[in-house]
Amino acid sequence: MQAAYENDITKGTNIGQTLFGPWDSIRRDQVVSMIVRGAKSLFPGMFKEPPVETGSYFAGVSEPHGANLRTAQYNGLLDGLLGMGTGWQNANATRGEVAKMLFNMLSLAPASPLSPESIANARRLGGTSHIGETLYFVIGAKLTTELEAQHVLERMGNEIHGLQFYFTVQKSDNFEGMEPGWWVVFEARRTSATGYDMDWYQRGFPDAIVVQATVRTSDPIPVYEDIVGGFD
Repeated sequence: MQAAYENDITKGTNIGQTLFGPWDSIRRDQVVSMIVRGAKSLFPGMFKEPPVETGSYFAGVSEPHGANLRTAQYNGLLDGLLGMGTGWQNANATRGEVAKMLFNMLSLAPASPLSPESIANARRLGGTSHIGETLYFVIGAKLTTELEAQHVLERMGNEIHGLQFYFTVQKSDNFEGMEPGWWVVFEARRTSATGYDMDWYQRGFPDAIVVQATVRTSDPIPVYEDIVGGFD
């Protein structure tokens, strides 16, 4: 109960938020709110807010559960539940209904960018020279944020060489088997005699299509753990 309260999943039953009634039955609207709050905490941006003009069984339901009910219906969290209609939220939830809502939530949750399904042939590159070596990039993963791309770089190791991470290629000087004029996600930018940092090009990238490239020239590019989460 304490963990759920500290993570804004469960609210107290009194104004002071000190009573929780863990042995009481739970209504459907309470379950929905707990799941929506938990999902928003674990996966920010996972649920889209329903447009104002969107119809809902819960259009007239007040807070604290109305907005969560409308969000849940709009995003498919309530799909497959029986008896859906006006007033549905006021009855107690069954174990099966809770299980179904949790299943729907997990089905809607994005895959972790660190999961094996998201990373294909990530390799740690040691040393300073990799001329002629083939580098493998993410295959078919839809990575559209800076943080997700950084996770991929970290997974590949502390040294990335040449142009680090591609959806498509903008410069092909250092690689064989790639055509210029494609898009790049990260590009090395030399900032000192001893290191590089990375520029982020945000353009709403499609799924990754480049799966490998061969290095023509090679320079070590350190990727430090403390940069994960954002660049200055």
